Amino acid sequence: MSGICGIIENSPNSNLKDQIMEMTRQLIHRGPDGENFYHHENAAFGEKVMKVFYNAFPSEPITNEDKTLYLFADGEIYEYAELRKQLEAKGHQFKNLGDCEVLIHLYEEMGENLARNLRGVFAFAIWDTRTKKLLLYRDHMGVKPLYYTYQNNRFLFGSEMKAFLVDKDVKRELNFNALDHYLNYRLIFEPETIYNNIYKLPPGHYLIFQDQKLEIKQYWEIVYNENYVKSSAEYQEELIRLLSESIQIRKMGDFAFGSYLSGGMDSSSVVVLLSKMIDYPLPTFSMAFKEKGYDESYYQHIVANFAKSNHHQFIVEPESVEELVQNLIGYFDQPFGDSSALPSYYLAKMTRKNVAMVFTGDGGDELLAGYTTYPGMLYSEKYRSLPKFLSHGLIPGLINFAGMILPQKYAYDIERYKKVIGDALLPFEERYMQKISIARRDLRYRLYNEMTKSKIMEDNEKAGWKFFVKNHAHEVINRINYVDVYFRFMNTVLPKTECTAMANSLITRSPYLDHKLVEFGASVPPHLKVHKFQTKRLLHLAMDDKLPREIHVKQKHGFIPPLTVWFKDELGSYIRRMLLAPDSRVLNYFNRNELEKLIQIHESGTKDLGEHLWGVLGFEVWHRLYLG
Repeated sequence: MSGICGIIENSPNSNLKDQIMEMTRQLIHRGPDGENFYHHENAAFGEKVMKVFYNAFPSEPITNEDKTLYLFADGEIYEYAELRKQLEAKGHQFKNLGDCEVLIHLYEEMGENLARNLRGVFAFAIWDTRTKKLLLYRDHMGVKPLYYTYQNNRFLFGSEMKAFLVDKDVKRELNFNALDHYLNYRLIFEPETIYNNIYKLPPGHYLIFQDQKLEIKQYWEIVYNENYVKSSAEYQEELIRLLSESIQIRKMGDFAFGSYLSGGMDSSSVVVLLSKMIDYPLPTFSMAFKEKGYDESYYQHIVANFAKSNHHQFIVEPESVEELVQNLIGYFDQPFGDSSALPSYYLAKMTRKNVAMVFTGDGGDELLAGYTTYPGMLYSEKYRSLPKFLSHGLIPGLINFAGMILPQKYAYDIERYKKVIGDALLPFEERYMQKISIARRDLRYRLYNEMTKSKIMEDNEKAGWKFFVKNHAHEVINRINYVDVYFRFMNTVLPKTECTAMANSLITRSPYLDHKLVEFGASVPPHLKVHKFQTKRLLHLAMDDKLPREIHVKQKHGFIPPLTVWFKDELGSYIRRMLLAPDSRVLNYFNRNELEKLIQIHESGTKDLGEHLWGVLGFEVWHRLYLG
C-alpha cells in the first residue's frame, strides 16, 4: 500500500527533486512507514509506503534488472506468489519478497496488456527511461484512486489531488457542472472532479503519456452474459466457491486483521465465511447510533454471536461531528455528498487502533442487485406496459380524486403516489436518474444565484446518461446494474471506504470486488437477483443455512447518520454558523433567502432535508479548505 505521485515537464528542471518530495509527503497517511523518490531531468516520481510484508519493505524504487523501468505502486496483487514463480521460471530476478514487484516484470513480458487478468486492487505508474513513456493503471473496479492534470505542458498525477494541489502553478477553477451533479446526486462522476482540468483515471483503464501527448485506453469493463445455462443450485455453489476463494487470497500480509460488520447480508456473509478460515475469534467492528431508527447494533450482535467473533462497537456522538467534518473533507480533496462517510471515517479511526487491515462487504449490493431501486424500476416497467387508458387515465384520475376527498393527513401519501406514477411514465434513463436524485432541478435552481446558473450547461442533467449508452445489456436488471456500478458505486461507496480508511492508514480488502466474482455476477439470471421485492436473492439462497434467520428477513438499512435529528438539535447552530455567516462561501453561489428556507423547513420538521444540508455543508467546508 502506498500513496504515489509524479510530475513530467517538457524540459529538464533541477527543482523537481524538491517539488516531488513536497508532493509525496502530502500522502503520508497512505504510507506512514517509508518513502521512495526518483528524479532525472524532466521527470520525478515519489511514493509513501505502508508495510504489508515486514521482510519485503522496499528502501528504494522498484526497478527491473537493468534499471530501465521504474515502478511506483499503490495497492496489492493477491496472486503475486504464483505470478512470481512463473516470472522466475522465465529468468526474471526479484529484489524483495513483496507483491507489487511482479508488475514491472509482467510489463516486460506482456507490455501494456499486463493488467487484464490481475487479481488485486491497484493504481500504479511505470516509467520507461528508454522511451520516456509513462503508463498509469487503475484496477478493474476502481478501488484505488488516481488523479491527473495536464496544464502548461506539465503532467502531474497522484493518489490524491492534494499531492499536486500543493503546486501553485496548478489552477484551482471550480467546475460548476460538477457542482450541479454533486448537489443533484451526492456525487461527482468520473472522470470529472470539482476542478476544471483535473481528472480521475476511470476504473479498468490505463493512461499513456509520451512526448507531451496523452492517451487513455480501456482494458476491462463489466459485460453481461445473458445466456443463462446453469441451475439455481449451480449458481449458488459457484457464488460460495468464488466468494470463499476471494476471501482466502485476501488474507495475505504480516499484520492483524478483522472485518467490518454492519449487520446486513454482505458483511455478515464475509464475517461468517472468514471466521471458518481462522482458528481464533475474528475481530469485528461496527458503528452504532443512540438515535432510534438509525441503530443496527441488534443485528450486528446477532451475527457476532453466531460467528463467535471478538466484537467492537463504536458510537458517534454529535458533539464530535464538527471536528470530524473538517478532517473528512480535507482527505477527500473535494465535496463528498454521501453522509455515511462521517461514521465510516470514525469507524476506520477506531478500528485502526486494533488492527491494520479490515475486510468489508462493499460490492455485494452491486454484484447481485441489492438496492430497492431494482424492484422499483421493474414495477415501473410493468406499469408502463398497462393499457394507456389505465396508466395515463383511470389510475392517475383515481389518485387525484382520492386527494380531493381524503382528509389532510393522507396528503403526503397521495403526493408520493403521484410522484411514483409520474416517474413510471418517464423514459427509462430519466426515470432512473429521478429515482437516485437527491435535489431535483427546480429545487437546485431556486437555490442557485444567477451567476451559478449561467455557468451550468443547459442539459447538464443528461451528462450521466452516457452510462446507459455504454451499456449493452438487454435485461432491465442488468441495465440498471451497469449504471449503479459505474455511476453510483464507483463514485460514492468505493471512495468513501477507501478514503476514510487510508486517512487512518487502515488497509481495506473487499472480496466482492474481485473482478472474477464481478464477472460471475454479470452472468447470474435476473430472477436470481430480484424476486418480487427481495433483492440479492442468490446470496440469500446460497447463505440460507449459513446465517441467522434474522439477517435474511431484516429490511435493508442504509448506513446513514441521524442528520435529520442532529441538524435540528445539537448541530442546528453549527449549520447556521457555517452557511449563513457573513463570510460564508456558499453565499457566493446560492441565494441566501432560499438557503435559509431549506434550514427552516428542516428545523420545523415539515420535510427531512438533512441530506440536502449535508451537501451544502460539505461544499462550504471544502471551499474554505481548498479555495479560501
